[in-house]
Amino acid sequence: MILGSWNPSVVLTYLGAAVAAYGIGLAAAGSLRGALTCLVVAGILDLADGPIARRVKRDDKAKRFGVVLDTVADVVSFVALPVAVLFAVLPLGAAALPAAIWVVAGLARLAHFTANDADAEGAVSHYRGVPVTYAALVIPLVCLTKPLLPGVAFQSVITVAMAALAALFVLDVKVPKPRGIAYAGFGLLAVIVVALLWIVRL
Repeated sequence: MILGSWNPSVVLTYLGAAVAAYGIGLAAAGSLRGALTCLVVAGILDLADGPIARRVKRDDKAKRFGVVLDTVADVVSFVALPVAVLFAVLPLGAAALPAAIWVVAGLARLAHFTANDADAEGAVSHYRGVPVTYAALVIPLVCLTKPLLPGVAFQSVITVAMAALAALFVLDVKVPKPRGIAYAGFGLLAVIVVALLWIVRL
């Protein structure tokens, strides 16, 4: 007997977490471009896995597993990987505090919605606070400014940007939930960001 769920509804979730884990390794090896590309790809897979999962026939047990798995995968993709990127671009001492803020805020958000059945968010028009998945575009876009800014200036920009985004994870503000053509827009933006990551010299 194999533990876990292996139906088609969770394949993209597993794949996204695996891509993010590879991205963590790339960040540790000094490949910022590769790590950021993995972050964007993990975001695309996360964007796609929900709609696909809802089209697959699942019992209640599989649905509950999917909710928990999505949270665990998000910890790898959008909490751990961004922290690895942060340590790749900042000195160890300078990264410690913003990394701690990011981790605490990300975990608090994910645990809150898992404990309160995050799957229920699918029926609403707004998120409460900014989803951690937004890191998949925000952080690469910020990193694209790296060649344009002196070292200290870029370090300040990414520190402030990640601290602000972390605060928005846990602030109970309404954020419109993308629907329909907005998904295509996010996908197109992700492709553009990946192209820029490989064009711009980071």
